[in-house]
Amino acid sequence: MSDVHIILFYKFVDIKDPEGFAKSQREFCAAHELLGKILVAGEGINGSLSGPEERISSYKNYLAAQEGFEDITFKEELATFHPFKKLIVRIKKEIIRFERALDMNKRGTYITADELLELYESGEDLIIVDKRMNYE
Repeated sequence: MSDVHIILFYKFVDIKDPEGFAKSQREFCAAHELLGKILVAGEGINGSLSGPEERISSYKNYLAAQEGFEDITFKEELATFHPFKKLIVRIKKEIIRFERALDMNKRGTYITADELLELYESGEDLIIVDKRMNYE
């Protein structure tokens, strides 16, 4: 029977105090005995956690209640054992390694697959960001 719930999540959002935010994440997760890794940067959060369903649900509610995270989406899986051995919360320069400055005020525009093909075939310069989930 699967009784360990696993969540994977990330969100680009401006975090004014990454140290304080990371501390609150660590304290909540430790108090609820969650295991996994959370990366925090001024540009957002990236994490994977495991624990019993009710504790994972509490964390999801806790994070979604914080400003800027109301619409965060979680990828969820079930397991028969914890995939993580401990809790790690780290402050990083970037939550996903780009090695370039990220301007949170600049966002792309969604285009269809046909529009992408047309742009590609035009020979215009473009940057493609790998998008695996519909909320990205």
